[in-house]
Amino acid sequence: MGCAKIIVITRECVAERLYRSALDEKYDVEIITHPENAIEEVIEHPPDMLIIDLQVSGVDGVELVERLKGSEQLKKTLFLVTADFETDETLPDSFWRKHLGVNAFLSRPLTPERLRQTVERIFLDEVRPQEIIGPGFF
Repeated sequence: MGCAKIIVITRECVAERLYRSALDEKYDVEIITHPENAIEEVIEHPPDMLIIDLQVSGVDGVELVERLKGSEQLKKTLFLVTADFETDETLPDSFWRKHLGVNAFLSRPLTPERLRQTVERIFLDEVRPQEIIGPGFF
């Protein structure tokens, strides 16, 4: 596979540094901070992976994921979602994979290393949403 394309839909321009430092060396990364304008672009030019902040400004992050997951053009796209809460205190990673059909969930704060490892693991293993993987997977 050539240079994989990753589109990140996030609420903060500051997060761009994190995503770029973690992923730019190995992937073609595009950052979108205005998700209301992103849906058509993402569907017209499907990336290999979408990283979506569930707490993105201007739209409901869960609805955004559901809408994008429902697109025929994105059937082969891998999904990673992030949010500002701890999975052990709320909903586990397996909940997000099973109920939203995403490949993985990461709670913030993110570190470049943790983000990079998760993205690499998703690409290498092609982890599928229906797979329920026990604790310690990521």
